[in-house]
Amino acid sequence: MIDSPFNGYALAKVNTSLQWLDVRTHIGCSFNQDWVDLRTLDKFNLSVNQHVLYLSESEGKDEWQTPDETAMRRTGDCEDYAILKYGLLLENGVSEDDMILVVGEIAKDPSPLPHAFLLVKSNGKWLVLDSMFDKLIDPNEYINFKPMKAFTGDSEYLFSKTFTMNEILNANI
Repeated sequence: MIDSPFNGYALAKVNTSLQWLDVRTHIGCSFNQDWVDLRTLDKFNLSVNQHVLYLSESEGKDEWQTPDETAMRRTGDCEDYAILKYGLLLENGVSEDDMILVVGEIAKDPSPLPHAFLLVKSNGKWLVLDSMFDKLIDPNEYINFKPMKAFTGDSEYLFSKTFTMNEILNANI
């Protein structure tokens, strides 16, 4: 079991999706990594963001590419960036205990935007490695993001909002 990196959310382990298990089986990186900058996490995030061109998938389609596929195509959507970063960091010595692929939604009108990114624990603190911005932030600074699922190792978790007793008692239900 892992602790939630988001304040106000708990994590519950669920049966792992075949989508994650299939990608995780091919998480290794067999491609040339000369373009990857591993000196610091922010330089690493920037190098991956600059190497891959964002390409959204067709409506209703959600293919998760392996790191090799994303690196070869040099295109992908948000979870493809996150999976590539996960694979590269894993291959370069970062423990899966220190990485979480997060899937959720960004609040946006007229409807929420599905989004994914990688969380990496560095010096005891979780940091967001996102395809949409190069700066690393604390996940709790991502104020318009609602986490829904987490993937790490061979496990999948669901996020659930937690409430204080006062919030429950004062709710207009």
